[in-house]
Amino acid sequence: MRAFPNGPSFAPARVRQFWEKPTLAMAQDLLCGGCLWNAFVAIGRASEVIDVLCHVAANPMLRLAAGILENDFVSAYRSTPSIDISRDILASRPERLLVIRDAASGWTDLGNPNRVLDTLAREKIAPRWLGSIRGVETLVRREG
Repeated sequence: MRAFPNGPSFAPARVRQFWEKPTLAMAQDLLCGGCLWNAFVAIGRASEVIDVLCHVAANPMLRLAAGILENDFVSAYRSTPSIDISRDILASRPERLLVIRDAASGWTDLGNPNRVLDTLAREKIAPRWLGSIRGVETLVRREG
């Protein structure tokens, strides 16, 4: 994510370009060039998100809207192709994004359920819902 300089590091900056899953070499070059790593903590107005989705993914959005009007959202949702938010939306409309530098939070890829469970076990976090997942109780006790 390449951002324009905008004063102190905690001040929002406009995003000029967004790279989704660059190669390791490219990521290293981008970071050395002052780019930021996307931790995907997003804040925004729902109306703005819908506006961008309608612009970038018009057909899926029309299909979902028709499902709502026909009171058959489940079928419409199931027949709608997947949309990758980072690749299909953010990377295609970087001018709509702002970024804030956050060096203190760190980053964990929670891209699938196993990564979420591994992170919870490593951090010794046991939310109530975790016990309802079969086999997870053993994993957490063994890791913890």
